[in-house]
Amino acid sequence: ISALTGICSFVIPNISVVSGLRLSKYLVIFLSAALGLYGFWAGILLLVVHLAGLSSYGIPYLYPFCSASVNHYRDLEDSLFRLPLPWLKRQSIFMKKGGKR
Repeated sequence: ISALTGICSFVIPNISVVSGLRLSKYLVIFLSAALGLYGFWAGILLLVVHLAGLSSYGIPYLYPFCSASVNHYRDLEDSLFRLPLPWLKRQSIFMKKGGKR
């Protein structure tokens, strides 16, 4: 596991992203060492709660998952896997100019 973690640390070239991931990784490792499996899941839960609270340009960071009720959960179809372009008939509600929020 240590070797895999070391190799994966060289995959992301942007130093600012690496430092943020390193801090979150240390938090999860510390909680896992202190509380075991409960600490691991508590650390993951803390990270998801933090990501759900972030927004970029007024759009929630985890938009398709945490606030998709604005668009009746229609944006979930393009959340994990991108559908082919001919199948996409509409834009996200946050992509429309003057769309309601």
